[in-house]
Amino acid sequence: MIRTAVVDDVYAVWDDRGLLGCWSMAGTPLEGLYPAEAPLVAEPAVADLDGDGANDVILATATRILAWRGDGSAVRGYPKPLFDLFPLADSTRVAGPVVVADSDGDGANEVIFATDGGHLFQLGPTGERLDGYPFRFGDRATAGLAVAPGDDPVGDRVLWLLSGGGYAEESMPARPVPGRLTAFRMAPVAALHTSEWQGPSGTADRRGPAGPATHLAAAAPVMAEAGNPVIYPNPLRSDDLTVRFFSSGGAAADFMILDLEGEVVMRQRIDVTAGTINEQIIRLPGLVSGLYVCRLRWDDTAGRQ
Repeated sequence: MIRTAVVDDVYAVWDDRGLLGCWSMAGTPLEGLYPAEAPLVAEPAVADLDGDGANDVILATATRILAWRGDGSAVRGYPKPLFDLFPLADSTRVAGPVVVADSDGDGANEVIFATDGGHLFQLGPTGERLDGYPFRFGDRATAGLAVAPGDDPVGDRVLWLLSGGGYAEESMPARPVPGRLTAFRMAPVAALHTSEWQGPSGTADRRGPAGPATHLAAAAPVMAEAGNPVIYPNPLRSDDLTVRFFSSGGAAADFMILDLEGEVVMRQRIDVTAGTINEQIIRLPGLVSGLYVCRLRWDDTAGRQ
């Protein structure tokens, strides 16, 4: 099955083996930004999961939930293997669909999905399983999930849970189990919130993410990375190295790579946007395999970092 998604200005296509390809809206091929490495079991969800004001893409395979930023870097805490979340029967698989929405009213989105055993999961924006989950609302049937307005005038919302039924229990093989429709009340929308993926094709009118991606300021989950600059992957297996860090000032950062004799083998200036997580993919100049030291320096309101 072919599945597609538009992540801001990137068009992505997945086939039965995972990612087929990505292209810019101008038609320029982009090297595998959002790998799945397995068939997707649900429509890709496009929403701002980390609260940084840009849409991410959230994918579900039979055994993992993955989340990628628009530039192809992983959202903190993802991918998340299903069997790392809760002890389930070995035969249990993610069944989809995936909803990305703010269920508790704090402005940040959660990832909501089901299994083929009728379990409902909610993961926080950094991949942690929320307390009280999973709970079981169906059994051995196709599931459906969608967010819709509730009936409370203060603006609460409802997550509708559908279990398709149609299978037979061993005790009554001639009588199929009927389907079930359950309403799960969610909190009202926060004053400061960001884009969501509320159900099939995003919204009731099936036109992509619900609402604009909005930076959640200090409440943004991505801000948890503020004190933890990251340089990855390590070990490096290609020529692309990602540098991610927070700066409260706007002065450019200085990144360099040194060999074990202290010689600088590569140096690059990184432009900085103040007050947010800055991320730069650096194409390395074909370094010889070996051990190197990376050094990142920048000036912000707290001094040199």
